[in-house]
Amino acid sequence: MLAFILYNPELLDIVAIWLEILRMATTAGSFGLIEDDTKVCEKLLHTGHPLLIPSRQLHYNKDVFGDDAAVFNPGRCPGRFVTQQQTSLFVALLLHRFDIELAGPPKFP
Repeated sequence: MLAFILYNPELLDIVAIWLEILRMATTAGSFGLIEDDTKVCEKLLHTGHPLLIPSRQLHYNKDVFGDDAAVFNPGRCPGRFVTQQQTSLFVALLLHRFDIELAGPPKFP
């Protein structure tokens, strides 16, 4: 079922829409410690200090996504292939490790 949804040419628009939703609505971020004193935009970041990089702001960067970065456009997400693989892996692990069944009859053919 998952392969049918992810790789069916007739459903590519659905996958693209899903991935653009992930780009625009993510709340994830990256955390790390600064390894060496670093200057960014005239601000000095000191060794050992924590650094939090919110993904949402990066996904709305006009230098990366163009002047219409805030506009929903399913065909442009550069990370869509990585995200597709990660989502596929997550669903596969979920189905493999847990006994999952439909709560009722399926509502699709």
